[in-house]
Amino acid sequence: MASPITRHYRNADFVIAWDGENERHVYLRDADVVSEGNRLSHVGKGWTGTAHEVVDCRGRMLMPGLVNIHGHPSSTLEGSGFIEEVSNQVMGSTLMHDYYKLLNLPPAYKQANLRAALCELLKGGTTTVLDLSYAPSTDTYPAVEGWIETLAESGLRAYAGAQVVDALHTTPNGHTPEWRWNTQGGQRGLQEALTIVDEAEKHPSGRLHGLLAPGQVDTCTAELIQELKAEADKRNMPVSTHASQSVVEFKEMIQRHGRTPVEWLHDIGFLGPRTILGHCLFIDDHPWLHWAHHNDRRILAETGTTVAHCPWVQANSGRVMHSFASYLAAGINVGIGTDASPMNMIDEMRWTVIGCRVAEGVKQATTTGQVLHAATVNGAKALGRDDIGRLSPGCKADILSIDLNHPLMRPVRDPLRTLIFSGVERPLRDVWVDGRQVVSDGEVVTIDHAAALAELAPGIQEMVPLMAKKDIHGRGVDEAFPMSLEVRA
Repeated sequence: MASPITRHYRNADFVIAWDGENERHVYLRDADVVSEGNRLSHVGKGWTGTAHEVVDCRGRMLMPGLVNIHGHPSSTLEGSGFIEEVSNQVMGSTLMHDYYKLLNLPPAYKQANLRAALCELLKGGTTTVLDLSYAPSTDTYPAVEGWIETLAESGLRAYAGAQVVDALHTTPNGHTPEWRWNTQGGQRGLQEALTIVDEAEKHPSGRLHGLLAPGQVDTCTAELIQELKAEADKRNMPVSTHASQSVVEFKEMIQRHGRTPVEWLHDIGFLGPRTILGHCLFIDDHPWLHWAHHNDRRILAETGTTVAHCPWVQANSGRVMHSFASYLAAGINVGIGTDASPMNMIDEMRWTVIGCRVAEGVKQATTTGQVLHAATVNGAKALGRDDIGRLSPGCKADILSIDLNHPLMRPVRDPLRTLIFSGVERPLRDVWVDGRQVVSDGEVVTIDHAAALAELAPGIQEMVPLMAKKDIHGRGVDEAFPMSLEVRA
């Protein structure tokens, strides 16, 4: 067997290294990083060994790849230019699913959509993604042909999360929520999901893993959630669901069970250190709820449950977590996800800071250091890993290289802060995952991004005239998704 390739990332102006003793990221100035195969062997100054490859990192900052713990890449780009300004005004996010049903590409274009989305993830700093692309028991997130193989092709480290539900959201009139139940469909979905996650776990790349996911807390019976949790425990894999993501959902769970979504999930044994709750904004002390009892933070902290915070998609709908900093202060493990497009983890870090400041009403509410920790180490913890999300010997060689000479990074003083607030993804030049370069000089090298977008374009054109046939209200594209400006011939 050939010896692993040693790569020397030499003379970086800044390295965001992991201080294991104090469990925090720190800056190193004028430092080197060395990888052997897919793992790091040296992070620090003055390496004098011999390498197969040398990467000149002068004028660069090296930082750990970002761990994205909530995303839907195969079902998001088709909504670009449609979904950004629409909502069910009365009921909020629970009924947004009726819009997403209209944004359902013809099957022939779903592969291109996924490939383009995976490129977007890589260009936005994601090196590990929890991909909730597929719900086998629904028609909202149908299977993408070759999903697992495409994840492998991208070079990402990915957790293929097959979502399973017993019910689908719908509304007969745009303001009354209904749940269309089909528990037999949920059981069929469970069996299909097990096949999918086992396929991911066996993939020869070693970068793919499985994750089981009851779709939403309000669309699953207790029995289905408990079955999925038991199967995940048997396989030692994480579980994830959407919970406390809207006021409608919170009130529905109170009406059904007399318990908040978090309390009910705790009652049925779903919460724990390998459980991730997507969004989890509307816990019982959120000011919009005016709820009398405040138990949710304590439960989340005591069980070690992770919250996947996706600030952009929430802020775009006029909602904000109250607040990121207060969740951390309560001892809750908070990671970050992208949810929908744009799938840009660096931008999500920026929105995490901004949303926290808005919720707290003070600029000092949180720090960029806390947000980086959430986007790396906290996400890794949720996945049960201590070998990603940090640059330290023995960890996986997942590395981002930031161009400090980019105009948006100048002048250089605190490059992480400048990256988050000014540069965002634009100065990101190179990405390595598992020791393999997947982005070079700003372009993905594993997938042809331009070709995927070109292949996707006619699918959008075919999707548009089908909308009126799918919409229960009979709306065409211009009524469901009005243009931002008048269009004149």
